[in-house]
Amino acid sequence: MILFSTCMLAVQLAQKPCSPPADTRKQVLSALAECTTRPYGLRCSENVAEEVIAWYRCGDATVLDPLLDASVHSDAALAETLGTFLGQRLMQEPETLLRCVSKRSSSQQKALGFLAVSGDGSGFPPAQMKQIQHHLEGLAKNRNKALARVAKLWLRELTSFESTSQP
Repeated sequence: MILFSTCMLAVQLAQKPCSPPADTRKQVLSALAECTTRPYGLRCSENVAEEVIAWYRCGDATVLDPLLDASVHSDAALAETLGTFLGQRLMQEPETLLRCVSKRSSSQQKALGFLAVSGDGSGFPPAQMKQIQHHLEGLAKNRNKALARVAKLWLRELTSFESTSQP
């Protein structure tokens, strides 16, 4: 493993079976980049995001930044896909996610926090929401002030989401 200075903690350099050829990777990441502007580019879709998410799940942590870039500007089906992904990351690797997000502007941090806690827009089951809250409360006490600040912001987003989604 080699450590990089980007958002990931470490990246395995071994090729994964689901790693695309370099030209395909470049085309798909270019299509995902079209999701960062309004109006979206013609190639932007939730299918593109799902492909890049699959690479992340196979161990390609270098795609987290492009996924976050697209997440900031997402809506509709794209927001559902990326929100679910972010919520899962928040449950499975909260510190990694928040460290990456902490390097972004406060408006982006807030938008990403809302997306992460809302998942596909309907939130997560109560047990998972408690898990998210537990992770965020722990990270809010972190010595890393930037990380703790994002965790506190996301706790407010969680509270706001829960108060507006209650019947």
